[in-house]
Amino acid sequence: MKSLQTRAIIHLDLDAFYAQVEQVRLGLDASVPLCVQQWTAVIAVNYAARKFGIKRSHSAKECVDLCPDVVLVHVPTMKEGDVTPVHRQLSAKDKHTHKVSLQPYQDASLKIMKIIESHFPDFQKASVDEAYIDVTLKVAELMEEYDPDVEPIVDWSGRGNMIGGEVSVTKGWEDLQLALAADISAQIRAEIFDTLGYTSSTGIAHNKTLAKLISSENKPNKQSILRGEMVSEYMKGVQFSKIKGLGGNFGELVNQHFPVDKATELWKYDIDEMKSKLGNEDGQWVYDICRGICHDPVVKAKPPASYGAFKLFNWSVKTVPELHRWIGILSVECQIKLDNDFHEYKRWPKTLTVHYRQPNFSKTINFPHRDDFKDIQSLVLPILPTDVELQIRNISITLNSPVKISTNTISKWLKVEDSTVNEDSEYRCTECLKIIQKINQQEHQDYHLALELSRSSDKPAVDTKPKQTDKQKKNQKKDPVKKKTIAEFFKPKSSR
Repeated sequence: MKSLQTRAIIHLDLDAFYAQVEQVRLGLDASVPLCVQQWTAVIAVNYAARKFGIKRSHSAKECVDLCPDVVLVHVPTMKEGDVTPVHRQLSAKDKHTHKVSLQPYQDASLKIMKIIESHFPDFQKASVDEAYIDVTLKVAELMEEYDPDVEPIVDWSGRGNMIGGEVSVTKGWEDLQLALAADISAQIRAEIFDTLGYTSSTGIAHNKTLAKLISSENKPNKQSILRGEMVSEYMKGVQFSKIKGLGGNFGELVNQHFPVDKATELWKYDIDEMKSKLGNEDGQWVYDICRGICHDPVVKAKPPASYGAFKLFNWSVKTVPELHRWIGILSVECQIKLDNDFHEYKRWPKTLTVHYRQPNFSKTINFPHRDDFKDIQSLVLPILPTDVELQIRNISITLNSPVKISTNTISKWLKVEDSTVNEDSEYRCTECLKIIQKINQQEHQDYHLALELSRSSDKPAVDTKPKQTDKQKKNQKKDPVKKKTIAEFFKPKSSR
């Protein structure tokens, strides 16, 4: 194989993700119109509902007017006494007693990302429903099987939507690179669907920007490929503001200096003019990006530096009992995130910050050692002032600077010592390592059961080996480039 300077990048985007999570949870077919509702508005619309003209900007009433059979599912919420987010039918007045929780969608996202990570540990999670995967090295391994002195013939049939016009067969190493990346993409998408029931769409290109741009070109449940020689033609139709990094404040700044609509309209400005107006680094970046040139690497996302719970009110919290009630609800949500972070990353926070306004109040305290930790609410309530007039419009509890805990430390916590645990009245939970009064043991175990159920899919587990459709098998037989399953892709090479 000849050495290539190009990369093979996949951008994976879940289709109408929140709506899909609810569809799978309820066991509904994708053909059933479904919207996810938050109070009076909808925040997610599946593709079946979009056919009726329903958009995310519509109210729940407008959705029903457009499609009387639409299924409206309210996002999960938490109220006083809940230990996990709960799905229920709510109205706008319930804002005064319930807090929206997106935790079930984050839990579903984690399962999806775990599948990707099992094959490509250095992938980049970009958001709750999208990821970048650099498959360059894996594709290079596969390309070693080809004769380096013979230019490969690539059959594109069955591999995805070809951006810039359908082609059946092409030649070249860079095209082979993308074709093999498309095969990997199809297998990852199949595994996500077979295991969890979620469909996704992908873009396959030589860089991150192009892969992201084209991943939405052929939704839902499909993949698109942009060959290198088609990049310039494709960029002619790309809206300037659609390019990642040019849709916000920086995009407005660029547009002030260079008023354009399409990316290619920037081509008439030379690099020196761009650098003089935007600075050397930003000028070079804009000059490249409008031509589809992107050198950004796929970088594994780091765990969050902090996490917590926040509530914004469109009324004022005026009494201490009401403040304490909301602190209780936020504390439970923080507790769930604390448990998840410890389960996923084996970390423990260093400090806790509680903040509200009006009046402005902010207090940071050291977070107790895990052996001494009881619950978050008992940490927050004692530090709240009780002698001030309240007109609170928002409250937040944040757990800061979590640090990795060594395996030895975790092992020590699991050792129940007589000096720490009174065997007659206490026990140490093996799930979260807390010391619990035995009288509360059943309630605490129920909490972990509820938490585990919230993490688990309603669908039974299935073999994660991807399945091929009859069409895929047919295409496999006639492709000059032999397709391989994900298991074959990642099979260790035999020693020679």
